[in-house]
Amino acid sequence: YDPGLGIHPQDDSFLDKERWDLASTPREHFPLLLHYHPLSLYRKQVCKQADLVLAQFLLGEQFTAAQKRRDYDYYAAITTHDSSLSRAIFAIVAAELGDREAAYGHFAASVRANLDNAHGHTQHGVH
Repeated sequence: YDPGLGIHPQDDSFLDKERWDLASTPREHFPLLLHYHPLSLYRKQVCKQADLVLAQFLLGEQFTAAQKRRDYDYYAAITTHDSSLSRAIFAIVAAELGDREAAYGHFAASVRANLDNAHGHTQHGVH
């Protein structure tokens, strides 16, 4: 837990890393793992899915609503959702936090992931 930011870091060194500039990353460079070397990604604050948000879903009773909100907001800004599992978990946690618009947006994107070939691999099977 980082008391300065009021969030739980993804790992012990996560908050020491510079944030990946998602806004400046061309859309055609997603998923990031297909366009950037993993070591480039692992040296930045960027997540294909936020494991911390998943932990809050699985172990929800161990976090306060305020902790969940701060962590959710922090990781939402640095998560690419390149994993087909990511948006479903974000949808559930957003719903738990009462953010119906975000919950529905993530739910809809999750449902359409294969129909829209959002990750560029639907031809290999449904996820």
